[in-house]
Amino acid sequence: MAVVRGGANRAALHGQSADDSLAEQAPGSALDGRRVLDALPVAIIRVEREGRILHANEQARRLLEAYGGLTRVFGNHLSARNAEDARRLRRAITAGCDGRQAWTAVSRPAGGGRLFVTALPSAAANPRCGEVILMVIDSEFESPALIGRLRDLFGLTRAEAEVAVGLGRGQDLTEIGETRAVKLSTLRDQISSIFAKTHTCRQAQLASLVSRLAVFG
Repeated sequence: MAVVRGGANRAALHGQSADDSLAEQAPGSALDGRRVLDALPVAIIRVEREGRILHANEQARRLLEAYGGLTRVFGNHLSARNAEDARRLRRAITAGCDGRQAWTAVSRPAGGGRLFVTALPSAAANPRCGEVILMVIDSEFESPALIGRLRDLFGLTRAEAEVAVGLGRGQDLTEIGETRAVKLSTLRDQISSIFAKTHTCRQAQLASLVSRLAVFG
């Protein structure tokens, strides 16, 4: 099980479909695939193009039951409580069903942070046939282990790793600067260094990388 779980996590990090990884590790076993998804420390939801939920792992079920931004509508269709978030979520689902990876964010009620949603095309579906895997990560993820992981993997300094985690949690440069008591010019220099070390070129791309690494717990 540890080997399968590791394979699914590596697939998420590199943008590979979760279903694709499970097919490689446990071919022909839908039940085992669901057990693996339930074991992951991140919410995973498999939906059809129109938003009907095909499967939600244990983390996702808890998230939906908590009414924390994502919700079920019309019986068993996935949506967001905020209307604009719901529109962006539908666009991300459509992109995933069309074979394109997409990202969006969903606000929690009463300023409770955000949920980052990555839409991964499902290898179980034919191209453009209408299924997508959604990986949902809470912006309030714990950071100490993640900071160490960023430093080990990319050679970031502690300060750079902390800035990267801030971006991964959806903070803007002003918020990060105020939290760290550093000037914006210093932050921009650090971000340029982070881009070079992580081989990213945009803040959204870096935030996506950090949120995926947070999946490892």
